[in-house]
Amino acid sequence: MADPIVDYLQEFGLSKSEARAYLILLKNPDITLSDLGKKMNVSPPRIHAIMSNLVKKGVVALSPSKTKRYVPLPVEVATSVLLRNFEVEFYSKLLLRDKLLATLQEHGYRESPVQHISIELSGRKALMDFLRERIEGVTSEIMAMVTGESMVRMVYLHESEYMRAHERGVSIRVMAPLKEVSTDIRRKIQEWAEIKNLNDVMARILTFDRQGVIFMPISGSGPKKYTYDRGVYIQDPDITLFAREFLNRIWESLPEFQKS
Repeated sequence: MADPIVDYLQEFGLSKSEARAYLILLKNPDITLSDLGKKMNVSPPRIHAIMSNLVKKGVVALSPSKTKRYVPLPVEVATSVLLRNFEVEFYSKLLLRDKLLATLQEHGYRESPVQHISIELSGRKALMDFLRERIEGVTSEIMAMVTGESMVRMVYLHESEYMRAHERGVSIRVMAPLKEVSTDIRRKIQEWAEIKNLNDVMARILTFDRQGVIFMPISGSGPKKYTYDRGVYIQDPDITLFAREFLNRIWESLPEFQKS
């Protein structure tokens, strides 16, 4: 008889055997590996392989005690970890797609008339990884309107990517409330970007090569009113052009900022 819970866990990337073992562990956290294998009617090498896979997938932890013991993560945590695995795979495939399209163009294939892509990003790691990939792929220009906290992240999370982009000849312009960041942060950013002071930042917007733009709110409208690590990326030349022109008009209206 089919078990709907096992079916659900399989949708999250577990095999049937892995899902069964995980559920047994949830109900019997003190069960020995030998008894778990007997309960599942599998050989010792097979149960060791199943548990090794569950540890690799991040839904079961191996106890540091002398007696080897496997500890199942709570379902809420385990499914979040499994979703993160899908997220990592998705963004790696997205980067691979960009390389494929670039290679096709290099070999004379015509561009598709449909150039619009919209991707919702959620979670700090997903957002930071996606930004890192966008920066690495830029060939001509990055324009950014960001918060003071974002400027700090630019230095401590993405400085090497921005520096490499600068060395490739990419023009990088950053607008932010500069009084919110230290002199050291401003000096570091000025090594690879032009900066101007913008006190009133309502959202974080970055454009890449006039082909893609990412919008990230500063605060949300829900009960927590905090959506700092969420955003949407739109790859559309027309929308990016509008966003770039919007940022450029603000940039042109601001006074020059002297090097610190």
